Amino acid sequence: MDGQQAVALIIAPGATLNADAATGCTARNQARSTPSTTIDARDYIECFDSSTLQFVTTASSASFNDQVVRITVADIMPAIEAAIASRIERQILPALQTVYTPATWGLSGSNPVLPFAAPFANPGSGAGTSNYQGASGTYAGLLPFNQTQGCTESATDLRCTTVTSGTSATTGLPALLVFSKAANDVQTAGGGSIYLQSNCSWISTVYTCTGEYAMPTISVTVSVNVTNVTMGLRKLDTSKITCTAVDDAGLGDAEKTVTCSISAALQTDGSVTLTVATDALPDVASSGWNTRASYKVKIDRAAIGDHALLSTTDSTTGWFAHNEWYRYLYYVVSQSNTAAQLPSERSCTAAGNCLTITNLTPSASKSATLILAGRSVNGGTRPSATITDYFEFGNAKGTYEKQSISPVAALIHADTGTANDYTVAVSSLPTGATFQFKAANSNTGASTLNTSATGTRSLVNLDGSTLAAATIQANAAVEVTWDGTQFLMSKRPFNDRFAVIGSN
Repeated sequence: MDGQQAVALIIAPGATLNADAATGCTARNQARSTPSTTIDARDYIECFDSSTLQFVTTASSASFNDQVVRITVADIMPAIEAAIASRIERQILPALQTVYTPATWGLSGSNPVLPFAAPFANPGSGAGTSNYQGASGTYAGLLPFNQTQGCTESATDLRCTTVTSGTSATTGLPALLVFSKAANDVQTAGGGSIYLQSNCSWISTVYTCTGEYAMPTISVTVSVNVTNVTMGLRKLDTSKITCTAVDDAGLGDAEKTVTCSISAALQTDGSVTLTVATDALPDVASSGWNTRASYKVKIDRAAIGDHALLSTTDSTTGWFAHNEWYRYLYYVVSQSNTAAQLPSERSCTAAGNCLTITNLTPSASKSATLILAGRSVNGGTRPSATITDYFEFGNAKGTYEKQSISPVAALIHADTGTANDYTVAVSSLPTGATFQFKAANSNTGASTLNTSATGTRSLVNLDGSTLAAATIQANAAVEVTWDGTQFLMSKRPFNDRFAVIGSN
């Protein structure tokens, strides 16, 4: 419409015209009949190109009499963003708190562990460079939305951690989750003995630890470590862990199933130790076996699988992954709510061990937050690796703040100046006029703004005070008002929406 993009148009045609030819308009004597499938839209609306869908809002009165309402992205997205932020708070945050619950992962206390963040990088598909893998000791960045199963890494999505090449023994295994034997096997009961400690290796997609025991029988405990578990969103499925025994010499019955119990214990680096304790293994003599037999603990790779939050088909949260909203989220978690706090109880009760978010009450009692990026307010092209193309002011530099959502200007002026001395091309500026520009550099202290309409003038806070260092961030949108003497800067525009996990 008028050369600008629109989501939709609502057009009320005027009376029929014997329309003259004009710029962009074809002459036509409009004629209307009973509605039918053969109606020609040109008998109702003027000056549009049906092949390229180009429309106008005004033209010569002799060739145009339509009333047009244009619906733009700016009209509909604020409502969508608000609805998505609310849904994230109602559905995604509660689900995030069910990933690493104490009862499942061998923790003390009642508060869950939250995953480490993935370092911020270009989050887009196609041009994106983030693999969404969390990193130990990283507490702000992207939600660790990597996958270990049912996926293939591609140039358009780097989230899959499955090995896609190499030997047949490793292809199809999760590269992020490395399995290894954690400690020597322990005999817990029985009159026999461990003859040989178990040796562990992958057999297809099953990590199998095989040891030997001598007659008559024993019970045994095998421990396996899995790295990088809380670098993503994982689930524990103990049904994927089984125990068996078989005679070394191939005598007697075939391999027998053995009842075993499984427990998991998260470690401070985000790894998990799986402890598998068997009941009494089959009696070697009464089974008709030789003097020794093998015990096997089999851990399918799906024992540490992907949480339902990663599923595009989950009945409650599938919309989140399906529509890829995780690409527009910034995830921040307090250290005291991650595996780094172990073995102590996870807690966040006061400033110092909680997040502080300005303008939330109370401000200093937040365990974690998800910040949803709205539409770009600085004119930056997305996706990008520049955090200020997504999040505003303190949210882009680690001092988090919630402000009122404000509209985005139709025009963001480019800054061609230097740090502390900003320059934009504005040729006319009446007193009281407000405009926005995209700062090329962060400020380090007192600053000025130069326009062709005003020359170089002071750029100050709304109360007239000098700007502190880092008040303006590189690539951030800055809104200023010309008061006739100097430029007053407000913290607008603002387009970040918060979903917060409170203190525990």
